[in-house]
Amino acid sequence: MTIPAAIALLTAVVIASGAARAPSSTQIRLKTYKSRAYTIYSNLPIRQAKVFANHMDGIFREYKKRFENFGPDLGKPMPLYLFETQDQYISYMRDRGVNAQNTGGMFILTPLIQGLATWTSGRSQMETFSVLQHEGFHQFALSHIGSNISAWANEGLAQYFEDGLVVRQQFKLGLVNADRIATVRAALQNGTAMEFDDLLMMSNDDWHDIVTSGSARAELLYHQSWSVVYFLISHDRRKAAFVRYLRLLRDGASNKAALEQAFGGADRKRFAQAWKEFAIEQEPDTVTTTLHRLEFLGQGLRFLREKYDVTPGTMHELRTKLQQINFRTIRSGHGYQVVMSANDDSMFRFPRRSGAPGKFRLYRPQQTGLLPRISAPGQNPEPTLIWSSINGQLIHDVVLR
Repeated sequence: MTIPAAIALLTAVVIASGAARAPSSTQIRLKTYKSRAYTIYSNLPIRQAKVFANHMDGIFREYKKRFENFGPDLGKPMPLYLFETQDQYISYMRDRGVNAQNTGGMFILTPLIQGLATWTSGRSQMETFSVLQHEGFHQFALSHIGSNISAWANEGLAQYFEDGLVVRQQFKLGLVNADRIATVRAALQNGTAMEFDDLLMMSNDDWHDIVTSGSARAELLYHQSWSVVYFLISHDRRKAAFVRYLRLLRDGASNKAALEQAFGGADRKRFAQAWKEFAIEQEPDTVTTTLHRLEFLGQGLRFLREKYDVTPGTMHELRTKLQQINFRTIRSGHGYQVVMSANDDSMFRFPRRSGAPGKFRLYRPQQTGLLPRISAPGQNPEPTLIWSSINGQLIHDVVLR
């Protein structure tokens, strides 16, 4: 295994056994497509379905590359369900005994349905990619590491892959999510962080109970798990111990035994202290921060067009209009919400690695009826927010160059 150093959506893992009720009749007709790694069941046009299939084939290669010789090659494509709308996704899952309400996507393993599932309409391609990358790792982990993998490692790694971006046909990992950093740092500084050993020793059942309870602790479960995994991957010696830990779990060791053998009692105390220092000092990735702000600006552009029939021609005009109406958005993830406001002037700038802020640039629409493009010139990679119209609905996406 070799591990190198986006808008989060609520996702879920559903694993069940035993009898399940038969599905009711449904009007959702799915066509079947084959890719290298997946069998796709979808009501999307084949051209759209292939975009996601090709992306996930590439992501599957990344999973395999970073977990080389970690598990058997399954030899057959894995199921991937892609629906056009959220309602179709919820309805299809409900008819197969799965509650998909309030989820952005899921990995399901029940007697009636197995595979990844999500929808595409009403959100950017990048958002859908992030969901599939997260849930795709859960699917991969089950087949290559097994059901014995601990919750913190499973979810931490899934978020690590969720944040990955494809830049110039290369998968870029190791991006640093500002929301997660801020949450973990604040918890460590105010004493509300979960005890290190409590997190690492938590059973999958206890994890599930906390997440489904609506407790604020759910946020810390995910964020601290990501933070610990990121720390381990970023340090060669720690990464080697992490690999050993995962191999022990794969071979059937209990979580407690695997932790003891891979990290040891005394070493785990040093591990905990080193992680805390790392988490407090960690800084967000400039690319991720830029993408969050581009997403905010895109939502603002669309709101002005749809609510007021207004299309700003400059960034100054966009900022003025959004501040006049006190425009805000809420970005949600696993147990957390982040409020972004037009009254925060930083939303209209982006951070550079040099530390000097950059100014977003607004360009005229690509064609009549679409909204202006917005780019972050000088950022590397340079993102540009673009628009398309699907069934009369304006959809934004981000291209990285």
